[in-house]
Amino acid sequence: MANSSKKTIEEFLDESFEDESDISNVYDSDADPEYRPGENNTNINFTGPSQSLETSADDPSADESFSESSSDSSDDEPVDNSNLWVNNYLDILDFGFNSDSIGIKLEINESARNNPIEIFKQIWTDEIIEIFVSSINKYSENMSLQCRPHNKGSRNTHFKRTTSEEVQHFLAVCLLGGSIKFSVVRDMFSNNPLYYHPIAGHIMSGRRFEKLCRCFSVEYANDTNPLVGPMKKLYPVFDMLIQNFQKSYFPDENLSLDESLLLHRGRLVWRQYIKGKKAKYGIKFYELCTHDGYVLNVDMYKGKQTSSAVEEGVSKKKKTHTTGTLRSNRRGNPKEVTTKKLKRGDHIWRRNKNVYVSKWKDKRDVLCLTTKNHPKMIPSKNKYGILKNKPAEIVDYNNCMSGIDRSDQMVSYYSSPRKSARWYKKDFQCKLQQQICLKLKKTTIQAPENNHYAEKIPVPKNYKRQTYFKNCIQCYKTKIRKQTSFQCKVCGKPLCPGKCFEEWHNHNQ
Repeated sequence: MANSSKKTIEEFLDESFEDESDISNVYDSDADPEYRPGENNTNINFTGPSQSLETSADDPSADESFSESSSDSSDDEPVDNSNLWVNNYLDILDFGFNSDSIGIKLEINESARNNPIEIFKQIWTDEIIEIFVSSINKYSENMSLQCRPHNKGSRNTHFKRTTSEEVQHFLAVCLLGGSIKFSVVRDMFSNNPLYYHPIAGHIMSGRRFEKLCRCFSVEYANDTNPLVGPMKKLYPVFDMLIQNFQKSYFPDENLSLDESLLLHRGRLVWRQYIKGKKAKYGIKFYELCTHDGYVLNVDMYKGKQTSSAVEEGVSKKKKTHTTGTLRSNRRGNPKEVTTKKLKRGDHIWRRNKNVYVSKWKDKRDVLCLTTKNHPKMIPSKNKYGILKNKPAEIVDYNNCMSGIDRSDQMVSYYSSPRKSARWYKKDFQCKLQQQICLKLKKTTIQAPENNHYAEKIPVPKNYKRQTYFKNCIQCYKTKIRKQTSFQCKVCGKPLCPGKCFEEWHNHNQ
């Protein structure tokens, strides 16, 4: 009897161990409900156990840019990681960033001051323009051969082949439409005094512009397109533009990775809804930007279980630190941090290897993850100049995370994308606008040391405002009282930049 009971107990224990081994392979994260074990999901890897950094669209927190999810490895056993989080510091790795090569790498001649098309052609090269020409002509041929009923002399059956010069004129009119607002596109070419703008009709007719809009594409330039899916509509121009963006500018140490939304309300499987964005509905992009808004890399969201090319480049193997916010319900977070009730101004943190997770109470709880800073309270000035204690990781995040918002802000002022049912046309027009918003700094064209050029007037000591103004001496000569915040670096005279600056130096030299 005892032997049979012992045998029954051993069988029960064997079955329980088998059940536990099955449970260890279950992926129960809410980041991707359609996840299937064995498929590769690439995220930004951390050096903590079973942790990764990803960008989330359905985040309940409005200002969250990074969040934490569990690893997709099926070999990880579910263990209690409460003992892995400690409250002592570890030395931050110094990757030795080389700042000697920061800046714009384009070959900018002195003539580019008066002829900016030279800069434009270094990014939108002749090769890219020829791809547009070839695809537009083939698209028009296919459209004219369709078996749809056409009227005699229909525009769909007669299409004059385009040239590279005409495509450049077409892009120029698209940019012009971003700075001049019209209710419909045809009003741009109208003779109505309310909308009349002579340059548009001088470049091309309204009907020709509509024809080029209808056939604008790059998909048909190459008969052997290797891509399958939505990116075949953008290949290879999309990749060529990203490469030219990266060759044109070498960034600073601090970069920002976040989501950007291009307005599109048409039918798309991968169309996204982001409540916190102005557009709300549209095509989502993951953008890697500098802190001042220059776009370095872009990856389009193409549905679930697609890896991001931008995220693959941000990892420890690339010697890159990471700082971002995360959700409190992410798997693997330290419970002593997420469940702790804090009063306003309180700060708590824990460390797991070289990953720090902190929580700070301001108007609400803010969870932050960083590998760059030791979590500690430091004094920081707000926009009103008032000192306030904030965590070091939050201060660093606020200073460097506004790149995507700055890029979207600059593009919104002169928005050239037009309403279209074909999403890829809006995407190319958006990239055209981002390239135009390239901010050329004063250091790009070096002036001789003995040359006169304008600079900001230094702010006096104990002056509360950030900008100091003086009366322009050239305007004062014409009995006009006008204040300026610029002065000549050599002469030290307050002068309005532009006409006053040039007239005063021509008269006094």
